[in-house]
Amino acid sequence: MRATPDLFTESAVADVAYLKKTVRLIPDSEARGSYECLPLITLRRTVSGGFEPLPSFMAPSLAIAGAPRLQSLLEHLLDALQAKVGALHGHHREPSRNVIEFRSGDVSSFWLLHTVSTAAAALMHYVRHPGLHPERLYEALLGLAGGLLSYSRHYTLASLPAYDHAQPGACFDAIDGIIRELLDTVISSKYFSIALLEDKPSYHLGKLDSGKIDQHTTLYLAIRAAMPAIELVEVVPLRVKVGAPDDVEKCVLSAMPGVKLSHAPQVPAAIPVRPDTYYFALDNRGALYQQMLKAQSIAVYVPTGIRELQLELIAVTA
Repeated sequence: MRATPDLFTESAVADVAYLKKTVRLIPDSEARGSYECLPLITLRRTVSGGFEPLPSFMAPSLAIAGAPRLQSLLEHLLDALQAKVGALHGHHREPSRNVIEFRSGDVSSFWLLHTVSTAAAALMHYVRHPGLHPERLYEALLGLAGGLLSYSRHYTLASLPAYDHAQPGACFDAIDGIIRELLDTVISSKYFSIALLEDKPSYHLGKLDSGKIDQHTTLYLAIRAAMPAIELVEVVPLRVKVGAPDDVEKCVLSAMPGVKLSHAPQVPAAIPVRPDTYYFALDNRGALYQQMLKAQSIAVYVPTGIRELQLELIAVTA
């Protein structure tokens, strides 16, 4: 009972009984027709017979911070976007340090970089302000997904799921999956990089995919080191050995040359030029080069003494 004045007449204050909502935890198996319900947790049985929270469950909340799994999803997606931005930057020439050069053939790559960078900047705001409502975040994710639809016909606007505040897990997982799949869209390019891993000191190995590399493919070895340019250009063709792994071992032991390397002052426009990096073309004529293609593997031997060495193998298609 609570003393309550009459707001409409001059009657005396009277004790009035008030109804108050009470919070109850009830299982999903119980009838809930007379309740206003909010899902809080989903449990699963463990192998030992007990129960544990279902990791994939996402409870409705008024703030991003109220759903730890949503925060985790957002942070991991932002990491993927930042990695994509870095990869796209790597496709473009860098004629001078921190300056990106775009060419006529880079239109698709430029707009994809613009789409991803813009979205990543917006999502960073939600990471820094987790008190914002999840629906606002979902709207930003829809914008990103819609922008990425420009680069693929695998999805349409009708494929984008609607926001469901009562069951946010399903819609956030769906939009996250669509975005990640669209992020993997590869823009066709006339070049691609081949990873070189240091198998042992001075020896760097890479795999040559026979489906991508043939007689019409030109390979370039990009080298950056703490050495004067004139000296580097002179030393590399003489001391660096390239070929199939077995052939390179023999060339090093017998002091014989490997696949011929020629300094390329001008490289094809498809190659993203890096500052302080020098490019050497591999001669695709000769038995050593043919053996390298048959082995579907390449070894690059660089003698010790070349400090701060950075290597990159680039394939340019016809």
